[in-house]
Formats: sequence, structure tokens, C-alpha cells
Amino acid sequence: MSFVGFAAFEAGGDDAPATTKGFAGSDRELRAACKQCGKRDATTRLKGLRALADRAKTVEDKAELAAVAAWWADAKAVEALGFRDDDARVRAAAFDALETCA
Repeated sequence: MSFVGFAAFEAGGDDAPATTKGFAGSDRELRAACKQCGKRDATTRLKGLRALADRAKTVEDKAELAAVAAWWADAKAVEALGFRDDDARVRAAAFDALETCA
């Protein structure tokens, strides 16, 4: 008997809804920064928030920024990104990233 992995337990088929965890935009750097923002440790979250703010300043596609702003508006994302974080640096970086993306 061989182990088939956890993929065997996932719902498959074409009618299954396509769900992604985190930001699902087309800009690779924005996706990577948003993924870092969702990490548990404060250092990685801080790096992700700073990368998100830096990339949002240089992105040319305004629709992509609107998608990031919509992602920010999600209450789960805001809570996960650090507005309730114990580290003051993370809270400040979250505020700066929100200002840049809005």
C-alpha cells in the first residue's frame, strides 16, 4: 500500500470553486509580499509589509492596486496583517502599507 498524499482528499473536478489563500493578483512581487504578510512571525510580516508598500509605490497597473485595496478591505486580511500585532513596528508598517495601497 502506498500513500497517495493529501491531494486525494481535496475536492476535484471542473465544477469545484477555485479558491486561493491570500492575494491572487497577476503581479508576482505583490503576491509574494502579500504572502509574507500572512506569516506568523513579526520579522517576516514586517518584511512583507515593507515590500508591499515599496511595490505598491512603483506598480503601474491601477487595477492591480485596486485589487490589493480590496484584499486589504477583507476583515480577515486586516487582522492577519498586523493591526492587532504585539509588535509596534508591524502595526506601523501595516498602516504605511495601507496608506500606500489606498
